[in-house]
Amino acid sequence: MHSASWGKFVLVTVHAKRGKDGMTAAGVPPLFTGIAVHDAWKPYDSFDNVAGHALCGAHVLRELVAVTETGTDLDKAWAQQAIDALLALDKAAEAARAAGKNAIGPEVLAEHEDWYRKAAAAGITLNAGRHGKLRQKRHALATRLNWAYAEGDQFHPEANVAKMRQGVPLDDDDRWPWLQAVADWIGERETAGENAVVACSALKRTYRDLLCSGNPSVWFAHLTAAPEELDRRLRDRPGHYMPASLLPSQLETLQPLQPDEPGTVIDDAGGVDVVVAHILDVMPRLPGTDAGTGAGTTGSTTGSTSTETATPAETPTGTGAAS
Repeated sequence: MHSASWGKFVLVTVHAKRGKDGMTAAGVPPLFTGIAVHDAWKPYDSFDNVAGHALCGAHVLRELVAVTETGTDLDKAWAQQAIDALLALDKAAEAARAAGKNAIGPEVLAEHEDWYRKAAAAGITLNAGRHGKLRQKRHALATRLNWAYAEGDQFHPEANVAKMRQGVPLDDDDRWPWLQAVADWIGERETAGENAVVACSALKRTYRDLLCSGNPSVWFAHLTAAPEELDRRLRDRPGHYMPASLLPSQLETLQPLQPDEPGTVIDDAGGVDVVVAHILDVMPRLPGTDAGTGAGTTGSTTGSTSTETATPAETPTGTGAAS
């Protein structure tokens, strides 16, 4: 059984399959173009005609309660903190409505959001290894609750996209405005005290210096792979504007991360799970936080590869910003 609701109306349908197939058969997409609120079932995220995606509070509470009933003491702690934060937000919303307001006050909202995000950060770190189905599920849940993510490609101006589509390498003049846009995004997250990740290429030391300028919590995860593997990944991206023919120019421009720069170099040959676990293991925590849980972690983690866009979209995990 599937249900879709908006305003005063609820549509209930029956379909043999769960998720996207059932909702598509019900005729909901592509007619609905608002914010899609749903559970953490990943196929729903593939509806790309909507204005945005958000997690259903009821589903999240149900999953968090399950963690408190089956998890370790540390799992129970972060899950209960997330539950308390969500319930407190619900009460704050009720109080705002009773007072005739249409929104929660910004200070109250910021306080409870911070409480909630710190709980999720602890859950991500505790379950980073993802051994066993329950730990995989808890890691996925915590990840969905927390860090913002951006792909560097989204910041390129149309002129850069057109140039790469024609097989012409970008030069510094092309890249500086793009890098500044990435740096601005990092700065917004840092000012808000949000954990975030941005995957992009910061091929030169000067590029990375720009991303760090005014953003002291930036930390780089420089992912490395053999040129043959990078070429294969680029060729396996049909429809992307950057052709594999640009790879040699990327490698020629690349200046590897240096020991005096914030971050680490990671061999990308081990697969997503191994890379993510490595990043979480070596990523620094701010003074006063618990390195064992990750609670309270803020900042910027970046994942750069030898190419501007070859970083796998599922690889980055950590706090946030550029590579």
